[in-house]
Amino acid sequence: MKHLVMTALCASWVCASACGSNGGSGSTMTAPSVLNLAGTWTGTFGPFATTINGVPVPGRSNSWTIQWAATQNGANISGPMTLSINTELTGTFSATGTLSGQLAGTQFALTLSVPSGGLSSSVACAISANGSLGASSTAISGSLSNSFTSSCPAHWVPCDSVNACLATTAASTSQLALTKS
Repeated sequence: MKHLVMTALCASWVCASACGSNGGSGSTMTAPSVLNLAGTWTGTFGPFATTINGVPVPGRSNSWTIQWAATQNGANISGPMTLSINTELTGTFSATGTLSGQLAGTQFALTLSVPSGGLSSSVACAISANGSLGASSTAISGSLSNSFTSSCPAHWVPCDSVNACLATTAASTSQLALTKS
């Protein structure tokens, strides 16, 4: 009987050891960490066309600067952003809106939104852009598909052909490059 009890005790010890339990001091598996994008980011949004059919257009802005205060809840990231837009015709003005999206590994599905009334000028222009960008803990970059409403000032709506500039809404592709401050 003593031999049977010792065998049972040894068997339970082997099972507990194999299962990772050794009196509470064993290691535990942890879930993979999500990239931390919370914080202050700065960078550029553009370049936008400064020519139409190869002819320079005065007053067009090439790139806009952007500042973003990101907060994060798991894989969801969002926060207010400000665009600084500088053109020869209107000078410098700003647009406020949001950047938001979802992180999957190092891919960030991002949406940029400036609602109508988000510009510091009296123009009722709305801007939206979205795309899948590469992300690290210190940099975010990639291509965005942009859309500008017809009420946006014509001299800074990105377009690269006469037909695109005359369209009711202008659509284009630009680059977003952000660096964590």
